[in-house]
Amino acid sequence: MSMVPLVFLKQSVVTAAVLLSLTGTAHAVDIQRIVSPGGIEAWLVEDYSVPLIALRAAWDRGWVADPSDKVGLTNLGINLLWEGAGDYDATEFQEQVEGLNIRLRVSAGRDNIQVGLEILVENQNVAFGLLRLALTDPRFDDDAIGRVRDQIVTSIRWDEQNPGRIANQEWFKAYFGDHPYGRDGRGTEESLATLQKFDLKVWHQEALTRDNLYVVVVGAIDADSLKPILDDVFGGLPATAPPLAVTNITHSEPRTIVVPLDTAQTAITYGALGLKLDDPDFLAAFVMNYILGDAGLSSRLIEELREKRGIVYEAYSYLSPFDQEGVFIGFMATENDNVSEAMTVVRDELARIAEEGVSKEELNDAKTYLTGAYPLRFTSNIAIADQLIGIRVENLGIDYVARRNDMVNAVSLDDIQRAAQRILGSGDLTVVMVGAPEGVSGSTP
Repeated sequence: MSMVPLVFLKQSVVTAAVLLSLTGTAHAVDIQRIVSPGGIEAWLVEDYSVPLIALRAAWDRGWVADPSDKVGLTNLGINLLWEGAGDYDATEFQEQVEGLNIRLRVSAGRDNIQVGLEILVENQNVAFGLLRLALTDPRFDDDAIGRVRDQIVTSIRWDEQNPGRIANQEWFKAYFGDHPYGRDGRGTEESLATLQKFDLKVWHQEALTRDNLYVVVVGAIDADSLKPILDDVFGGLPATAPPLAVTNITHSEPRTIVVPLDTAQTAITYGALGLKLDDPDFLAAFVMNYILGDAGLSSRLIEELREKRGIVYEAYSYLSPFDQEGVFIGFMATENDNVSEAMTVVRDELARIAEEGVSKEELNDAKTYLTGAYPLRFTSNIAIADQLIGIRVENLGIDYVARRNDMVNAVSLDDIQRAAQRILGSGDLTVVMVGAPEGVSGSTP
């Protein structure tokens, strides 16, 4: 994921805490920016209601950094971090983790990677030590490489039978062409077979560095206790990463692509150029998309396709603001003989919102939901950590949580229409259909 919901940072030594009120009264998140003696910066939210500490660390180096002949390297590497480190082989490492009730997780997106750690306070010394070993001294043993590689290959093969996954993968390939955004970050069976321990060691030294590191800690720990832990866990990482090669994005003409598959239903992914997160119209586009295709049973797309015509069960749209370019994407599945009608409805709805915008009632309803639901993203230490690491990675500012609802409430009808016109006004869509659609012509991949 990319990691991007609307959790919509990098600053230096500041010791003042910032109080961020979520509801205006009862629930508040007090975010402290702290810097360790060794220069590791973190956001800390102290919470002693439960004896738990949640840590999130992220790096600005996702799988777009994989060399073209080593696609899948980042995903394989990060999934091997918990498969043996220091003196512990994979089995011994996992025994330590399980014995101490430590929860570890990793994720790799196009633009960044993330690791997560959730621990009981009583186990923090050993748990942080294991995290340090995993981040600074992963073993990349051959048997572990083989095992994790097989798991990834299994997931790839599984998705080859999933029309929705195929439609998504083929859409990114069609829209972004040879740009790394068009790849499946998991790699291919062929590319994964070429990856060796040497490749993983190079990846580790280039990806997990201190200069592009973001850390968030939430739970039962104070700043003075956390600072030396930050130096111990992260201080041994390389100081800097080599420059990331940036590939220019070139798009082919919008078109419809049909991937033949003998199924009763056709899975359809469609999309167009969206907006980046730092675009002044992004928040208006976010609200617009909520009304169009992200409001569940209340969205315009569901209303027209499911409620009025009964030709789809599921239809939605979303925005993915990657670092280099944003995209607008929609998805639905329908019986093969309904494909033509369903796509006509979708194109009409996209054109209508671009030309007419939304009603005042729709905008007010959207603001009520989006602002009212936002505090629910901060209901636990783990949830808070997940939200704050997204805010840090996207450089939205330590006061973003406090500002976010006011920004949503400031979106106007004109803002919505302007954003809709920019994204959907041309009517140009790249469409990928996977199945046996009737009455539709298109090229093959």
